[in-house]
Amino acid sequence: MSNQGINRVVIIPARGGSKRIPHKNIFPVLGRPILLRSISILQDSQLFSKILVSTECSETLKICAKNNIEVSGKRPAHLATDTASLLEVLNYEVKKLLDAGEKFDELWLYSATACLLESSDLKKASEKFQGLASSLSLLSVVKCHTPVEWALKITHNELVPLNPATLDINSQTFDTTYFDAGCFAIYSFSNFLDSTYSKTIRYSPFILPRHKGIDVDTLEDISLVEILVRAKANTTGIA
Repeated sequence: MSNQGINRVVIIPARGGSKRIPHKNIFPVLGRPILLRSISILQDSQLFSKILVSTECSETLKICAKNNIEVSGKRPAHLATDTASLLEVLNYEVKKLLDAGEKFDELWLYSATACLLESSDLKKASEKFQGLASSLSLLSVVKCHTPVEWALKITHNELVPLNPATLDINSQTFDTTYFDAGCFAIYSFSNFLDSTYSKTIRYSPFILPRHKGIDVDTLEDISLVEILVRAKANTTGIA
């Protein structure tokens, strides 16, 4: 826990049923499961009273047990499908914590694949969250590197603009836009005690540099993560 005396829990959803990358959340990056790399960042930050993995995957459970990582039992199958939302998982885990008599000040959601961040990023995010209005949560985002107004799609093997009217407009005309980095979000724990909260969440942004905010969905993403991890290891000597 930080020296501010704030009681924080971080929940890491790590289901095993990813279709594009089988067992994505424990996929080895330079020989080490990506989940363990992400947990090391959380541990190094010294921000958290509890680090909790939420999974239905037997292999993930074994890895956690071997490395003394706390898990929340085995997640129900209906919360480990493609259609189950992360907020549903959070609500489930918060209820389990409350049933066990545990309460916290902050609730963090952290991606099992967010291994490119540093503990300093989490400390800065925590500081920003502390300065927000109680009704706001914090979401990690990355700036869109090209205007969304220039987006193209492929139709019958042909590139087609989503909005032909804006394709030739100078980029300086458009507002800066952002997308969810898929790394973390921070909430007031007490807000999750309100059953309607998940329908009314409002976020403030925590802007990450593009090389840290890689949402891992494909093997190409994994390859990029490995390149960046290797480059950092070559610089710091820590792999």
